[in-house]
Amino acid sequence: MRKFYIMNDKIKIIINSLFLGLILFVFYYLSTNNFLLFHTLAELFSIVIACGIFMFAWNSRQFMDNNYLLFLGIAYLFIASLDIFHTLTYKGMNIFIDSSAGLTTQLWIAARYVESLSLLIAPIFFTRKLEISFIFFSYFIIISILLIAIFSGIFPDCYIENVGLTPFKINSEYIISSFLLISLFILHQKRNQFDLNILRLIFASILITILAELSFTFYIDMYGFSNFVGHILKIISFYFIYKAIIEIGITKPYRLLFKSLIEKEKSLEQAKEKAEIANRAKSKFLANMSHELRTPIHAVLGFTDLIKRDSPTPNQLENLQIISHSGEHLLYLINDVLETSKIEAGRTTFNEESADFHQILKDVTEMMRIRAEHKHLQFILDYELTLEHFIKTDVGKLRQILINLIGNSIKFTKNGRINLRVRSQRLEKNKKCQIFFEIEDTGEGIAKQDLNTIFDSFVQVGKRYSGSEGTGLGLHITKNYIQMLGGNIEVISELGTGSLFKFFILVKIAKLDDIEQKIVSNKIIGLSPKQTIPRILIVDDNSENRLLLEKILGRIGFETEEAVNGKEAIIVFEQWQPHLIFMDMYMPIMDGYEATKLIKANLTGKEIVIIALTANIFEEENSKIMAIGCDDLLHKPYCENELLEMISKYLNLEYFYENQKQQVKTIFDEKSILSTWLIISEDLRNKFYQALKELDMDSIELLFVQVAKQNIELAKAMQPYIDNFKYEQLAELLDNKLG
Repeated sequence: MRKFYIMNDKIKIIINSLFLGLILFVFYYLSTNNFLLFHTLAELFSIVIACGIFMFAWNSRQFMDNNYLLFLGIAYLFIASLDIFHTLTYKGMNIFIDSSAGLTTQLWIAARYVESLSLLIAPIFFTRKLEISFIFFSYFIIISILLIAIFSGIFPDCYIENVGLTPFKINSEYIISSFLLISLFILHQKRNQFDLNILRLIFASILITILAELSFTFYIDMYGFSNFVGHILKIISFYFIYKAIIEIGITKPYRLLFKSLIEKEKSLEQAKEKAEIANRAKSKFLANMSHELRTPIHAVLGFTDLIKRDSPTPNQLENLQIISHSGEHLLYLINDVLETSKIEAGRTTFNEESADFHQILKDVTEMMRIRAEHKHLQFILDYELTLEHFIKTDVGKLRQILINLIGNSIKFTKNGRINLRVRSQRLEKNKKCQIFFEIEDTGEGIAKQDLNTIFDSFVQVGKRYSGSEGTGLGLHITKNYIQMLGGNIEVISELGTGSLFKFFILVKIAKLDDIEQKIVSNKIIGLSPKQTIPRILIVDDNSENRLLLEKILGRIGFETEEAVNGKEAIIVFEQWQPHLIFMDMYMPIMDGYEATKLIKANLTGKEIVIIALTANIFEEENSKIMAIGCDDLLHKPYCENELLEMISKYLNLEYFYENQKQQVKTIFDEKSILSTWLIISEDLRNKFYQALKELDMDSIELLFVQVAKQNIELAKAMQPYIDNFKYEQLAELLDNKLG
């Protein structure tokens, strides 16, 4: 392959040499037969290339990291204008009445002064900013002054008929050649800024231009040999400029953007590789920190909860509450730091699910109202009756947004109220909608200078955050969550007047059928005696975590065994044959990943339920855990019921619940309502429907009793709606489906 490219380059050199040779032969032939035509074509050749340099430089300016070429492009455009006048005034063209050899020579020397000075000045713009309009204006003024001076007779004579070149012309050629030599020296100093092939061609072009200028010092007449040689050398020099800038620039544009851009591309690739390595290291660090920090917190909260069940004294209970509160606060801080790291690493995921939006608002406001009332604050929820009922979004992030913003308002409001206002607007033919939120408080407010930084990470600004707990990450996370949910947030506030946080999110519209009915939670106190007692293997290198899990499972009635690493777990599995294994993923000797693979590869192990225990919060880690064969995973810290319900799910167990009540499901039975509603008297139907629309809870309760008297089956079907305060949903069902 390399030989092919070498051969290809040799062929190109031969073709280019033949092409240049053909041009020179044609020009020589013309010079001997029609010098005027030769001169005109030679000058047009250089004018076209000069204009080409400008066009290429102008259209490539946004890709360049310096302004050298752009400056030269502008310069050559104006040099071409002088060469046009030089060509048009040449003897024999008969375009200008007063044209003479002297006028033509003046225009030539003026063009060469501008060219040599431009090449001398151009390297300045490797590092300096180029004011394009100023450069255009400056060249326009200079060229105008030169043309006025030449055509008005002010410019010094360069050639006198029957006398020859003037001392000014000869000295000017030497000065121009000196300028060109200095520009070569400067380019040599700046050689690292160029691609080597381009630098060589530019060097060759300038050296040949110097030879051309020196040949013109032997100028005798307009059709003389030195004039021919000078123009041939000019053609060659412009050919090299053409090769350096236009041809290479078009066929291999990356080489025209100079060596610094190529080096910058390489450095960017290296920086990208380093960033990827650093990102992998950061991910590993975060995974380890997630495990190392959340694991002991899990033990603290778990054992605190266990001790609370052992009938502690009031004083002990108060101390346990303090430990529990402090542990939860520490977990909150750890989660904030880890979540911010996930956001910065671009590893936060959007987990869409269908939900009852009214229920979300009810749950959040009931929780926050308790906190507000503890500070003797009013908490007011105000939403439109037409507010969207069922939505699809990341419910967990939406809850966290509301809790963060309302919690902040409560924290920084000493007296007065907090208002939560909500409205929705359907979009895209009722497939999506925007939900608008406003959270307004009468708190301390935020200083004007702090409004621009309030959503930055680790920022606690001004008086509002003076002496407050937290990491300064809550609002940063909130803003990122809102943007992930397709919205944006703004804040309006002044010190002493309170704050108004306004945000919106974009959600999909869901239906009742999309909502997964939640199981009503109840405290589990033991296993039902009708079933075989399951064997559960606990695999964890942390003794506190093993002890906590053993106590929880032992209290319920499970048989348990323990292993401190994956290797030991395999031995216990083969000897004891557990029904379910709780597997920690990070352990010495053999981790949970390897142990799970080996167990699942065993013929009997395929039937064993393995639930991963992990403190890792990253989604890709969760996917990795599931991919190796785990049936499910449980994040630390977990609550007791969450643990027990997962066991029940996979082992099909029945529990005894507190007060001997079995777990029940909330079922919304639309069909039963539809089939029996019309049996109820019209007067009662109208009153009940009106009470639902007006959200009159007292009237609803009284009328519901009357409905039950007329039809107990209908009342049973309606009961879940009444118990869960789904008055608007029930009213909509009765109105839309029954008329």
